[in-house]
Amino acid sequence: MTLETVVVSVIVLGAAIYILNRINISEIGVELLIWRIQGRRQMYHESLERLKRNPSNQRLRQKAYERGMRYGELMNRHMKMDFIDEDRISSDIDDAIAGRYP
Repeated sequence: MTLETVVVSVIVLGAAIYILNRINISEIGVELLIWRIQGRRQMYHESLERLKRNPSNQRLRQKAYERGMRYGELMNRHMKMDFIDEDRISSDIDDAIAGRYP
């Protein structure tokens, strides 16, 4: 397990606790939300990894952007804060193209 995985897991768990404190949601609902967030995050990061390996592919760039937006929309909607925005997604994509993405 990498440090990034641990940090993200802690953030997702913190997000779930935060959501439980803000709204009345069942335990199953929280588990579903966590599963959806983790799935979208994984798809986004996989897209960035593919883009890093093939930085000139415009289709991969578009796919990474779309997946980043879906991940960001889910996080922002449920966290009631802007964690992920277009600037952050663009920065992640630029880092992947430049080979700086972890």
